[in-house]
Amino acid sequence: MLQHAAVTFFAIFLAELPDKTMFATLLLSSHFKRKLPVWLGVTIGYTTHVVIAVLFGSALTRLPEKPIQVEGVGGEIFSHLEKLLIII
Repeated sequence: MLQHAAVTFFAIFLAELPDKTMFATLLLSSHFKRKLPVWLGVTIGYTTHVVIAVLFGSALTRLPEKPIQVEGVGGEIFSHLEKLLIII
């Protein structure tokens, strides 16, 4: 478990270094005199973002591993919508 946390930390840390969140935090902290409210806002915002991502990731594990074959009229509609989206 600790290994998973360490791998996740380093992957996110390296991926987020040049991210726009860092630059937004940099600009906000240079704009406001008090740094604690900036830190709290960024921490709460990012934590909310991560919680949503983890919830969606957990929901994805509940999807079936094998593709579902749709038959009938619904399948035809889906097929046409898919082709339309590919064209757009």
